[in-house]
Amino acid sequence: MTVSWIISGESNRHLRTHCVRKRTTSDKRFCIFGWLSIPQTNGIEFRVFCHNLTDMFKNYVLIAARNLMKNKVFSLINILGLTIGITVCLMIFLYIRTEFGADDFHTKKDQVFRVMRSFDPNKPSAPYFSGPYATALLNDYPGQIKSAIRVLRSNALVSVGDKSFNEKNLLLTDAGFFQMFSYSLLTGNPADVLKEPGSVVLTEATARKYFGKEEAIGKIIELDKTTKLKVTGIAKDVAANSHLEFDMIAPLSNYYNEGWFGEWINNSMFTYVELTDRTDAKLLEKQFPAFMEKYMG
Repeated sequence: MTVSWIISGESNRHLRTHCVRKRTTSDKRFCIFGWLSIPQTNGIEFRVFCHNLTDMFKNYVLIAARNLMKNKVFSLINILGLTIGITVCLMIFLYIRTEFGADDFHTKKDQVFRVMRSFDPNKPSAPYFSGPYATALLNDYPGQIKSAIRVLRSNALVSVGDKSFNEKNLLLTDAGFFQMFSYSLLTGNPADVLKEPGSVVLTEATARKYFGKEEAIGKIIELDKTTKLKVTGIAKDVAANSHLEFDMIAPLSNYYNEGWFGEWINNSMFTYVELTDRTDAKLLEKQFPAFMEKYMG
């Protein structure tokens, strides 16, 4: 590394006079810094030129390696502690990023809300409602709520030919599920993939588990030895930061005529609403006590 000084004008003449008798390099360095301490002078510019960066870094590495070899135990403790610290920090960072990024992939995330209920302000709210609530919300707030769907978590014994699988991540939902949420479909149309009662959507992993490398679309599976469903869509495997996890999705319309579905007190489903662009969620929420009083008394 070399350092050069560019000095001009009166400063140059002053420096020449001041340093005329200096002979050695060390004397000249002393002369330069002595000249810098004089307040009347100005006009100096420093330029640093690095010619041997590679050699410099090699030297640093060599010195570091020698120090490590001299104090092996101490160096091992330091390196191990640094490694553990960095690992823990990365894990915390990834966890926080995952939690704060939950469901962030949905394109309608600013308009879609899950409806919650609470009878006691001192207790946590619950997300469970019965089947009739979604329809009532659409009817009572037509200019504010654009769409509403219900989601029921369930499990089932799935039969595929002579094989059976105990599935715990089954969702039963309305036909508009893939239009409200941005879960990717590899095969199938989001608008009608759940339109027919006898349809079902499988994830990639589930389709592979059932049918291997065969084409899954059009194949028949059976739920609980009673309900036959035809595969109408294949969804991309669900991301880990989604609050809804599923291996398969079937239409809730299969149960519209069941007695339990129409009971107001059978609170077992999530209810999601998509608000119109001009709807203020907080103002809408203030209207819900009157809504609950109307239907639940």
